[in-house]
Amino acid sequence: MSKKEVRVFETYRFYDHAIAEHVEPEVVGEYAEKRDPLILNLPPEARPVVFRCTVLTRTQRNRINEIGNQQTKLLAAFKFGIQEIRDIPKDDGTYASWTPQRSKEGGQIDDRAMEVLEDTYGFGDLDFWEIGGVVIAHSFLAQGAPVFVPQQPSSQLAWVAMDSRCRAERKRAAETEETESQSSSS
Repeated sequence: MSKKEVRVFETYRFYDHAIAEHVEPEVVGEYAEKRDPLILNLPPEARPVVFRCTVLTRTQRNRINEIGNQQTKLLAAFKFGIQEIRDIPKDDGTYASWTPQRSKEGGQIDDRAMEVLEDTYGFGDLDFWEIGGVVIAHSFLAQGAPVFVPQQPSSQLAWVAMDSRCRAERKRAAETEETESQSSSS
């Protein structure tokens, strides 16, 4: 008897800085719902954090369905589905990757792994809930059905904050450039 093929997908946080910096808000909104990376049409220099996940098994989906609290459900989906995180920006301008160690196949990552993601790489519950929602969207649909990810209010607020930050950075850069060009022409 052969092992069942595991479906794997990659996704980004729709409020990732690299996306907010390079993609118009309307396009980001469409990506947030459909989670098709091709929608973003990212330039080569854009490197959002990549979350490589698997869809949940029947047993995992049953366990998720037993959870009443929405945030706990999203966190559990993240802990079951995450397989790797790539292109995590570091302070020195380089990028890191992280692969979880699981105590048993098909099990959730443990709290120690979650602490590493928080303390070493700077991820937080909002990130876990966001990606957990994508795992759920991929896992509960029929294979090949279009993905639709309902957005959590917290994710929407994160997008607004990141978009505002990127707009302010672009404005400051433009003002600096204008001031420098005025100085050089004087």
